[in-house]
Amino acid sequence: MKPADSVPEHLPDIDDLDRAIVNLAARINAANYELLVLVRRFDERAGWLKWGFLNCADWLHWRCDLSICTARAG
Repeated sequence: MKPADSVPEHLPDIDDLDRAIVNLAARINAANYELLVLVRRFDERAGWLKWGFLNCADWLHWRCDLSICTARAG
């Protein structure tokens, strides 16, 4: 590994990378929250019945391509 003072100048500054990572994580977390709110509303209304599923987890597995374990964990 090269010392920090030999990093080529075309690479982003470490503080810029830090900020970009934190900002992206915040947006992902906000999107995940929004997704969970929508899934809760869908489940409360038993929307999965429209497609003949017995539960929301099976619908999430089919429609959103989640693993069945992940779909059940919610």
